[in-house]
Amino acid sequence: MASTRYDNIDTNAPNFIHGVYTPTAPSYSGTQPAALRFTSDGKVMVDTEMTLDGNVVVDNVAVWATNISDSSTSGFGLTDSQGHPQVDVLSLTSGTTASSLGKEESRAHVSGDVGVMALAVRQDTGTAMAADGQYTALQTDSLGNVRQTQATQMAGEDLSNNILATTNKPLAVSDYSPSNYKNLGTSDSANIKATAGNIFTIGCINTSGTDAYFQIHNTTAVPAAAAVPEDVVIIPTGQQTIAGTDYFTVGGLHLNTGVTFVISTVQNTYGTTGGIDAGEFSTIVRYI
Repeated sequence: MASTRYDNIDTNAPNFIHGVYTPTAPSYSGTQPAALRFTSDGKVMVDTEMTLDGNVVVDNVAVWATNISDSSTSGFGLTDSQGHPQVDVLSLTSGTTASSLGKEESRAHVSGDVGVMALAVRQDTGTAMAADGQYTALQTDSLGNVRQTQATQMAGEDLSNNILATTNKPLAVSDYSPSNYKNLGTSDSANIKATAGNIFTIGCINTSGTDAYFQIHNTTAVPAAAAVPEDVVIIPTGQQTIAGTDYFTVGGLHLNTGVTFVISTVQNTYGTTGGIDAGEFSTIVRYI
């Protein structure tokens, strides 16, 4: 750089530090003397290659940056009110590999995959975490199940008491249907099931000339005389008696030992079948 005269410099001022304002960076070679470089408003321009030893307090430092889209141009970088340089993210490299934030649909999970986790907070008792209109986190129970309430899961008839409007959907499968026992005039007693079960419906036709009693016993075999039944339904002569879930309830009558019925002439105990002709009774029992 050739020697240059700088005007308006008061050389009589003691300890005056001379410098020069240049809009573009000069180029020096060899042992040429160099001048401090200033901005147009008198601020010292400091290059990142400057090395300082000791404790130095620097104020009002201008940051000079190069335009990455055009390396031939440069300018002052922007800072916030605290002097922190402004950094703009100009691009993000997308991807769906194990180390990428993005993942493909239906991609199998592999331990160590990178991604953005949807965080939730464990709340065993379920308490409010934010006020109305504020951001909040998902909540889980101690097993990691996401907490939810009926009000947001589905509509119902009475949300205050957790009562929903539902309807039954019949399925043509045995899984959800009771078994059917029938005895059409061949016997007046039988052990239908030798293990625990529930009775949902009974139906019996009495064509004899006397009233009879359909007794239900919690046994694994037809009981002996004088056995006391779990339930009794009268079968008037010449009529059909049906008792369904309106009587046994939706869950049915539970028998924890076995499911047995007898038709008796005595109401409250298994008395005798004298005078009863099995051919005069047709019986249906629906049970599980």
